[in-house]
Amino acid sequence: MLTCYSCGCQAAEPNARYCAQCGTQLAAATPAPKSERGPRIRGLLILPAIAICLCPLLNLLLLMSGYEGGCTAFLHNLLHQAPSTETLDAYAKVSTIVLLILSVLVAGLFLGRKTKAPLACLALLALYAIDNLILALWMQKASFAQYEIVSIVTAKFLFWGVLAYFWWGYISVSQRVRATFVN
Repeated sequence: MLTCYSCGCQAAEPNARYCAQCGTQLAAATPAPKSERGPRIRGLLILPAIAICLCPLLNLLLLMSGYEGGCTAFLHNLLHQAPSTETLDAYAKVSTIVLLILSVLVAGLFLGRKTKAPLACLALLALYAIDNLILALWMQKASFAQYEIVSIVTAKFLFWGVLAYFWWGYISVSQRVRATFVN
């Protein structure tokens, strides 16, 4: 039986919502059900959360900064056989668009704390590493080896590869990851 916290009177019926004596709303007998979601994103999970949220923005900035010539020139380079620098530029733009779309999808999974989010993050990091490896190898083959950009792209490949390796290690052993991504 419920007891009114205002007047101390016991409710006449077990399912009463209001006190028969003073009319005060009675507290529920059972606590409200807990949320089905796991704990919030905290601790070391803050770092990948920040990175996953910044990836789409960085890709968008990268895409907008290198978008000279407009859409028709971009499609022309993509569909026609062009010199290696134009083909490389077209590949870079297409890969940036694909990675932008995937980054937005993975950010949605991560912030929604979906079960597949940790593996999707790992796959995205691996795709970034593979993309930068392709760019570095292509630039070396296209005689860009004397330019500093090749070493920058190679460093980006190593960065994304190492980040993917550490993320894989963290998600495979972390209790927090298993508890957080439960939907």
